[in-house]
Amino acid sequence: MRAVPGPRFQFRFALVAVLASLMLTSCAGSSWRSAKKLDNLADYRRFIQKYPDSSYRVGAEEHVRFLELERELTLDGYASFKLDYPDSTLANSLRDRIEPKAFDRARFAGTPAAYTDFIALYPEGPYAARALGNRVFLESGGFGSGAKGLGEFAQSHPTSDYAAEALKSVQAFELKARAQFKRVDRKSVV
Repeated sequence: MRAVPGPRFQFRFALVAVLASLMLTSCAGSSWRSAKKLDNLADYRRFIQKYPDSSYRVGAEEHVRFLELERELTLDGYASFKLDYPDSTLANSLRDRIEPKAFDRARFAGTPAAYTDFIALYPEGPYAARALGNRVFLESGGFGSGAKGLGEFAQSHPTSDYAAEALKSVQAFELKARAQFKRVDRKSVV
């Protein structure tokens, strides 16, 4: 007949289990801090492989995805990362680099809706005013080629891709008007 372990044995066993658990957690924490300090794909991947059940695993996976995305930054990759990690502070560091690509996509589409979507995503970014001007121009249909509307547009939205052309059109209208005035003026003299 086997002897039943006494309370002292059970206490020691529980104590050893707790200490072993603390040591493993401590090792994972130390390895996590090391991986964050080195901040490279190999160390994050090694951490995930070595500590698959760690509470730091999600953070390590986030860093892996971020570093992969940083190597080959695409709009779709950025959007996917934001969906998977909506509260990520890492995504903010990519924002300035992805915004020009998003603006180029809106320009390629060339529609007011594309610029509206861009402004919704980057309302305070360096391309926001330019996108707003482009949207206003497209929504107005080019101001019906009227000099007054084009002039006001160019003055209100100087960063728009259409502002320079609007000013040239205003100048062309003014030249045409002066030429017609001179023609009329010469006829009245004769």
